[in-house]
Amino acid sequence: MFSLGNRSRSRSRSRDRSEPRPPPRKHHKSEGPSNKDSSCDSQSNTSMDTVSVGATNGGPMIVERRAFTSDVERQLVEEVEKLKIELSKSLDNIQALQEREVQLMAKLSDQSQRYYTKASAAVSSTPDKQTLGLIHAFTKLYTDARQDALDALDVMSDLQQFDDADDIKTKLLFSVIVLSFRCCQVEIEEIMADMIKAARIPDTGHGVQSSTQTGYVKDLEQITLQYLHKTSKSYDITRIVEKVCGHLFSTLHDYPSLRMSSALKSYISICVQVAWQLVTHTPSYIIDYDNKEYNHQLHQRFHRNDSSTKIKCYLWPALLDASTMKCVHKGVVITQGPGGDEDYGDTKL
Repeated sequence: MFSLGNRSRSRSRSRDRSEPRPPPRKHHKSEGPSNKDSSCDSQSNTSMDTVSVGATNGGPMIVERRAFTSDVERQLVEEVEKLKIELSKSLDNIQALQEREVQLMAKLSDQSQRYYTKASAAVSSTPDKQTLGLIHAFTKLYTDARQDALDALDVMSDLQQFDDADDIKTKLLFSVIVLSFRCCQVEIEEIMADMIKAARIPDTGHGVQSSTQTGYVKDLEQITLQYLHKTSKSYDITRIVEKVCGHLFSTLHDYPSLRMSSALKSYISICVQVAWQLVTHTPSYIIDYDNKEYNHQLHQRFHRNDSSTKIKCYLWPALLDASTMKCVHKGVVITQGPGGDEDYGDTKL
């Protein structure tokens, strides 16, 4: 019995081992509400999203795919990307503003330079102490030296015998100042011609003027003018005085006593000295005495009660700055009286 029981149990175990076991049961997804909620939860925890990242400085758009574990993280990332785009735009605007600032600064610098140049030109055009002294000397020629010469001519018998003696004396003294400036300018031209000749600068056959077109000649002229300006007070003007006297006495050959007048020669010498300093000055000064119409900026009337605009004659020329043509000393003129029909008198002899 015992053996049979054991044998039956042994068979039972063998049969259990030999019989195959059924496969495990598969869990199929159900379409019920619980499965939907589970799916939604799964999607909310992990999801794939596409994020567009704008490249800075006008570069291409970068597209990335990122996995977000929550809606909050996705919103934060999107906000960061927006801030990056705004930052890129702000940097571009800053760069544009900086470039604009550079342009404005350059423009402002150019305007400041032009203003400074104009201001410097205005300052440089203001006469210095030495120039004011020369202009004052020109004024003293009319107010003092001319009057002394007139007094000396009044006692000359050669002039007293003529009815128009006063007119002759006026023209004589006016011609002295005009000839002084003219002879001084001729002296400078002759010095320039001698310098060009001494330097053996070839002439084209049309005189000195065509030779002065070269840069070397202009430099030579500039240096020579600077030298003449610095030595104007000590320059020997004897030859210029002799030229003025020669022109004057050859015209007034009917008045031999003029050659013996020391007062007239002194007046001529003073006029030449002042004229030489004004002509060799930098900038140079010239005289004006050809206008026939009265101009209050250039002239002053000898007779203040006269209102005519027609100039009859000059008693003294106007002094002008040759570089700007600005009048620094007005000329003294006599205008045609009211109702006068006489011809305009020639001031020069």
